[in-house]
Amino acid sequence: DDREGDADMGETRPAPIGHKIIVTGFPAQTTQDNLIQFLTQTCKIPIHPTQTTIDAKRATITVPTKHESMSLCNLTGKMYNGNKLTINAVTNVRLQRGASSRGGSSSSSSTQSRAPAARATLRVEPKSKARGNLKHEQKILIINFVKAKYNAQAQFLDLSNFATQLPAANADFSNIAFVRALFDAIAQSAHDIVTLSLANNNISSLVQISSIRSHKFSLQNLSLQSNNITKIDELKFLKDLPLRELVLNGNPVAAVADLVKYRSEVARTLPLLQLLDGHAMKMGGSAPIIIAPNFFDVKDREMLAAQFVQRFLGAFDSERQTLIEAYTENATFSICVPHEGEGLRGSAAAKQNLGAFRSMSRNLLYTRSLDHRVNLLHAGRTAIIEHLHGLPATRHKLETIVVDCFLFKSAVGADLLNLCMHGEWTEPQRGITRSFDRTIVLAPAPPSASGWPAVITNDMLLIRHHAAMPAPASIMPSTPTHASSSSSSSSSSSSSSSSSTVLSPAHAYAAATPLSPQDVGTRQMLVGRFAQQTEMKLAYAEQCLNVNNWDYQAALNQFNELRSKNQIPAEAYG
Repeated sequence: DDREGDADMGETRPAPIGHKIIVTGFPAQTTQDNLIQFLTQTCKIPIHPTQTTIDAKRATITVPTKHESMSLCNLTGKMYNGNKLTINAVTNVRLQRGASSRGGSSSSSSTQSRAPAARATLRVEPKSKARGNLKHEQKILIINFVKAKYNAQAQFLDLSNFATQLPAANADFSNIAFVRALFDAIAQSAHDIVTLSLANNNISSLVQISSIRSHKFSLQNLSLQSNNITKIDELKFLKDLPLRELVLNGNPVAAVADLVKYRSEVARTLPLLQLLDGHAMKMGGSAPIIIAPNFFDVKDREMLAAQFVQRFLGAFDSERQTLIEAYTENATFSICVPHEGEGLRGSAAAKQNLGAFRSMSRNLLYTRSLDHRVNLLHAGRTAIIEHLHGLPATRHKLETIVVDCFLFKSAVGADLLNLCMHGEWTEPQRGITRSFDRTIVLAPAPPSASGWPAVITNDMLLIRHHAAMPAPASIMPSTPTHASSSSSSSSSSSSSSSSSTVLSPAHAYAAATPLSPQDVGTRQMLVGRFAQQTEMKLAYAEQCLNVNNWDYQAALNQFNELRSKNQIPAEAYG
């Protein structure tokens, strides 16, 4: 009977779980973590290995879906550490009882004669239960544990030391079945979670934890303290979460000497992050390079730029109609936003959705139609002001504004100013902070310009997701408290027209004196000397001298100050 056949075949084993692939061709010293990381990064879709074994010649990997298996097989031929990988799927076939019901060796030979070609792909799972399986009792334990640990008032779930507190659940954060059961339990009992602690859980990879995004939690604060995360690259699995705070203390990845580089790399992966390991991301420097301060080709233009920018942004925030005198009759204005595929993605991008601006965007990389390009270029100051009224209300953070301003000649030889602004604004109605860049071409102001020190001939506004970066001192004062829009605008207008610092057009547009060859040679020597003294690369030495107006001692003082605060990136030295 069936039992006799089963006895001949050995112990009955469960059907295979998931889809297996075999990877060969990698170097003998390859570790399991390194191989999985490479495949995860290279594969075009997210993969979630449930079980992996590896020896010197081959690795066997189980993934939960056929789609993941096929995508991994498509990586055959990829170079890994100088070796070409070969990846093949293994057909998992469960032995049918009917095929072995005739007993003994005759059953075995019959099976061989009928299907000899299938032997190479006939696979039976090992006796040990697949790691992906969770018993119903374990799932109930997880659900009850989450209920007990969730603080609904604080929207905080403390799952630190999970395995120690609930050993019967067999907590393993590398097991996709366990992780999915855990997140299902959170969705059931803690769906409004804001803060989650996964500290002290021996987590070495975040690939399985990335499945949390499918639940669309509003998770803002995550602690991964005292785990075993070794690479910054693991954070890419958190990119779609709207995280504001992350704790990585106690992981090898955070135990580094170059904290500036560490924070910079985290900021590039998670640009919305505000707090890392208890410290504000904007403090202590998170940018990968030293950010240059304001630039003016001659000193006099700094005064003009400060007057213009302060008045322009004040009116933009309070009463945009008054900006009509700041534009010429034939001025043009356009908006540009990054394409959907640029910058943030998923729920993090949705948090700062640029969709409201996308229909206005004249991004020439993606606006193919000539008619559409023409329609998105607003010409004439009346049309420009009408379009500005359609933008959300804003409050510019004047202390973040950085300005470049320099003279150039138009195609017909007229002197014009190129004024470039970078900074941040908030949208009070939505509570969103955005970054922006604005490039404005200025011409000398006519007498009818209502006190504007210069007027706009062209205005291009680039609106981006907010990316907090440590900025140099702004030419603007701190963001003022906005009073009533009419009084603020009128007082700004009167102060601008009556102030003794307003420059005449002739003074403001005085041509900059070009460097003589002797000046160039002197500066090159200064750069070489500064690079030798500070051990920085020539490009960084030149940048530091340039931002200090070629005052050698001032540049040296700034270098020493930045170095004492660990704010000079490692790549500056060479």
